[in-house]
Amino acid sequence: MKDIEKSKMIYDNIEIPKELNLVVQKAIAEAEEKRQKQTVISFEEEKAETQEKRKTKKGLRKAFHYSMTTAAAMFLALVVGLNSNEAFAMEMAAHPVWGGLARVLTVRSYHGFDQVKGIQKDIEVPQIELGDLGQAAGGAVGQANVDIQRIVDSHLVQAERDFEEYKKSFLENGGSEEEWDGRTMDLDVSYDIKYQQEGILSLVLSYSEASASAYEKAYYYNINLANNEQLTLEDFLGENYVTIANGQIKAAMKERMAEEGAYYWGMGEEDDSEMEGFTTVDKNTRFYVNQAGNPVITYEEYEVAPGYMGIQEFEIIKE
Repeated sequence: MKDIEKSKMIYDNIEIPKELNLVVQKAIAEAEEKRQKQTVISFEEEKAETQEKRKTKKGLRKAFHYSMTTAAAMFLALVVGLNSNEAFAMEMAAHPVWGGLARVLTVRSYHGFDQVKGIQKDIEVPQIELGDLGQAAGGAVGQANVDIQRIVDSHLVQAERDFEEYKKSFLENGGSEEEWDGRTMDLDVSYDIKYQQEGILSLVLSYSEASASAYEKAYYYNINLANNEQLTLEDFLGENYVTIANGQIKAAMKERMAEEGAYYWGMGEEDDSEMEGFTTVDKNTRFYVNQAGNPVITYEEYEVAPGYMGIQEFEIIKE
C-alpha cells in the first residue's frame, strides 16, 4: 500500500480538461474577431494584442496546474503525515470521514540502501487503529500492533547480525575484501489487507531477505472488530473445522500432485521421505481470509513440501 508513489503517479498523469482548451480557444477567437473589425491599428498594437492572448492562454493553463499541484501537495502531505507522525494520525482518527470501524496506517516507511552495511531496505510497517480508541485499543488489535513492531524489529536486527557474520566467515575462510565488494542483502517488509468487510479485518505481514540464500515468512492477523477478538478457523467453519479443513487440504494436495506435478511429503504411495508433512490443522493453524470470505490455510517452505514449492495455500470452502 504505497500511497505517496500512487499519488505522485496520479498527479503526473493529470490531463488538462478539454473544457479548458475550449475556453482558451473561444477567448482567442473573440480577440481575433475584434482585431479584424478594427480598420486602423498599428503593428505594435497587433503585437501587444497577440502577446496578451498568449498570456491569457498561459495564465489559464498555469492556474489550472497550480490548483492541481496544490491539491496533490495537500494529499501528499496528508499521506506523509499519517505515515510519519503519530500525533497527526491520532488527530485524523477523530474525524469519521477518514475511516470506519477500523483503519490500517503505515507508521514506518523506509526505502534505501545502507552503503556501510551493504543492505537494501524496503520497509512498510502497519498499525491498526480501532474506531475512537485509535492505536490505544487493547485486545486483539492492541496485541497485533505490539507483535508487528516486535517481529519487524527482531527480524531487522537479526538480519544485520547474520550478514555481518556471513562476511566475517567469508573473510576468515580465504575471501578478500575485493571479492566481497558488491555483495548485498535485500530486506523487505510489507503488508496486505486481505479482507475488511462485515466487521472482519484480515491482514498479512510479510518479511523476506535475500543474500547468499533467500528466506521469507508471513504473519497473519484475523480480527473480529466488533468485539476486538482474534478469529479462529472454528469461527469460520464451525465445530467440525478439523474434519472439514483436513479433508479439503488432502484432496487439494492429491489433485495438485496429479495435475501440476507438485509433491507433498507423506502423500505419495511410494513416498520414502523422512519428513512428516501434513498431518492435521488445529487451533493454532495459520490462515488469512480471502475476498470470498473463506479462510485460506498457509504452510511455510518445508512444512508440507520441498522448499522449491514455496509457501503453500489452501482455500477452505465453508460447508
